[in-house]
Amino acid sequence: MVISFPYIESEDERYAYAVARIRSLETGLLTSQKISRLMGMSGEELLKSLGDTDYAQLLPNLPREYEDIISRGREVLFLLMEKLILDPPVMQFLRSQYDSYNIKMCLKAKITETEPKSLSPYGNISLSEITDIFRNELYFRLPSMYEEGIEKAVESYYIDKDPGMLDIILDKSFFEYRSDRVLESGNLFISALHKIDIDLVNIKTLIRTKWAKVDKRRFSFGLIDGGFIPSKELLAIYDETVESVWEYFKYTPYVHILSEGAPPVFEKGSFLKLEKFCDDVFIDFSRHSKYLAFGVEPVVTYFYAKENEFKILRMLFTSSIYGIEEELLKERLPETYV
Repeated sequence: MVISFPYIESEDERYAYAVARIRSLETGLLTSQKISRLMGMSGEELLKSLGDTDYAQLLPNLPREYEDIISRGREVLFLLMEKLILDPPVMQFLRSQYDSYNIKMCLKAKITETEPKSLSPYGNISLSEITDIFRNELYFRLPSMYEEGIEKAVESYYIDKDPGMLDIILDKSFFEYRSDRVLESGNLFISALHKIDIDLVNIKTLIRTKWAKVDKRRFSFGLIDGGFIPSKELLAIYDETVESVWEYFKYTPYVHILSEGAPPVFEKGSFLKLEKFCDDVFIDFSRHSKYLAFGVEPVVTYFYAKENEFKILRMLFTSSIYGIEEELLKERLPETYV
C-alpha cells in the first residue's frame, strides 16, 4: 500500500489578519529546547521556569493545581479561535471532540445512575443543554448520529456488559458527525486532519487487538471508516503475522509508528512510544501550514499546537509530582510544534 498526504495551499485572503496574528503568537509557543530544560524539574521549579513564558499570567500557587494552567489556557485559546475563525463548520469541527467527551461521560453516568463529572464547556452543545438531554432522555435533540449511537451503545452494554463498547460505538458517532463538518467546510486541510485522525485510531486499534489476541470480528467492530487507509484493507491483513502487517505500512507516512512504536507493545506491553508517534504524525502534518500567508489552516494548526502543548505540560507536572522516571517521560512526550 502506498499513501502520501496531500499538498496544502490556500488563497483565502479573508484570513490575512488572522494568519498575521497567529504568526506573532507562534513565537510564544514552547520550543523543544525549552521542554528539554523543563524535564526533571520539581513542580516548584516548573512553575518558576514557566514564569518567563506566555503562561506567566495563568500559573497557580501550587504545582498540584497545574490543571488550572490548562483550563485557563484553553479558555484563552477558544476565545481566540472564536475571534479568528470565520467559517462555522471549522469551529464546529474543533469543538466536536468535546461534545464526544461530554456525551460519553453523560451516558456512563446515566447507566451507573450517578452525576456526570468534569464535563467540558467547549463543545458545540452547551453544558446546560447536554445535562438536560441526558437527565430527561431527550436524545432526539442531539445530532442524529449521536442519537443512534447512544441507542446502540446502551443495547450493547446491557448485552455484553462491556463498558469499552460504549467508547467504540460513540467514537464511530463522533467521526460520522465530524465528517459532516468536514464536508461543510470544503477545506482540504481539515479533511486531511480528519482522515489522519481516523487512520491513527485504526492503527492503534490494530496494534492493541493483535497484542491482546482479540478475534477478527471484535477488531472489525472497532474500525472507523473514512481514513486514508480503507478499513477493509486493515481487516484483510489482520490474520497475517506481525512482521507482515508492519511491512504493509512500509510506503506510508505511518511506517515509523509500526517500526518504532509497535515493538515495545509486543515486547513489554508498553504503549508509550505508540501514543507518542501517533501524536507526532498529527503535529508533523499540521506543520504543512507553517508557511501559508492566507487561509484558516495556520489558525487550526495553532489550535492543535496549543492542545499538544497542554498535553506536554500535564505530563511534565504529573511526572514531577508522582516521581515518574525521566526515561519513561521521554518515551511518551510528543514533539513540540516549534
